[in-house]
Order: sequence, then structure tokens, then C-alpha cells
Amino acid sequence: MYTANLLGARAAAQPVSESTLNLTERINMLEFDEKRNYIRMEIDCDITYRLADSDELHQGRCSSLSGAGVSFITNRYFDSGKAMEVNIIPKNAMAPPMTAFIEVVRSTQQDDGSYEVAATIKSIKGD
Repeated sequence: MYTANLLGARAAAQPVSESTLNLTERINMLEFDEKRNYIRMEIDCDITYRLADSDELHQGRCSSLSGAGVSFITNRYFDSGKAMEVNIIPKNAMAPPMTAFIEVVRSTQQDDGSYEVAATIKSIKGD
């Protein structure tokens, strides 16, 4: 199997073993036509999050994920720049859960009163 260099889509393809890829790397190997360094994958799975200065866990619904960002639906508004730790829990065993540290870019109120939070992934927490 071949995939683009994980630093971006413009790099030359390199052979890799699918079993050695983490969730972010698997997302990046999908074919795409977007004009961005990483593809955005629409997903529907559980996400838990906590603010950087709190131990209180909250729940939401992850709606998209890429190598550089994440968006999720929650019942709370967050200001741009807010730091959080998130845990994305896939529906199937193909990919393990992923814990990441993020920074909120925007919160957009939805028709049902919930908020879609878009954030940049600052780092991914190792096992």
C-alpha cells in the first residue's frame, strides 16, 4: 500500500504497512481532492473533552477529523483559543481511540441550539 508523506499531500508516495498506521495516519492516506495539507474525514463517533484547567469530563459527538484539526458537537460555547484535551472514540475496532490536545478556532451555534466546535490539533498524546 502507498500513502503520501504524512507531512503533506504534495510529497512523493512511500510504501507503508497499514498495520503500523495510527488513526491520524490512516485518515491521511485516503484519496482526496481538497486543497489542504490533510484530508477532512466526516465521522460520527463519541468524543469526551475537558478544559485544560479542569478534570471535569464532558461529552460530545465528533463530526469530522483531519491530520490537523477536529470538529465536534456539544451543548457549550467555547471562545477561540480555549485549550482542551479530547478523546475520540471510534465506533469500530479498526482504529484505536485517540487522545489529543486541541485549541478552539471557533464555536458555531446550530439550529437545535447545540454548538459545533472547530479546533486545531496541537499534539497527539502517545500510549
